[in-house]
Amino acid sequence: MKKVTKKLQSTTAPAFEKHQDFMGQQFKKVFEKLDHHSKILDQHSKILDQHSKVLDQHSKALDVILKEMQEQTRENREHRMMMNDLNRTDMIEHRKIEGLELRIEKLEEKIK
Repeated sequence: MKKVTKKLQSTTAPAFEKHQDFMGQQFKKVFEKLDHHSKILDQHSKILDQHSKVLDQHSKALDVILKEMQEQTRENREHRMMMNDLNRTDMIEHRKIEGLELRIEKLEEKIK
């Protein structure tokens, strides 16, 4: 059997510093990208806030429109009921007048 020997490489100070600088640059890039994404998220948050305000305004306007429509519906119902009562009363009065006209005609015939 052969003996396998491994050579351990020792890290020198300049190699360690070079690697440390490289890692520092990589972390710097990562932090820059995180800052960039944070700015983008802030912009999106502002846009969402604006849209939320617009939606709230629309919601309030729709509530006002709905209340006005409900009020119109209630007024229309009252108007229809009042018109029905007036029509019914008008028909009753018209029948009474016709009845009176017939009685007048009969009385006029008796007089002649």
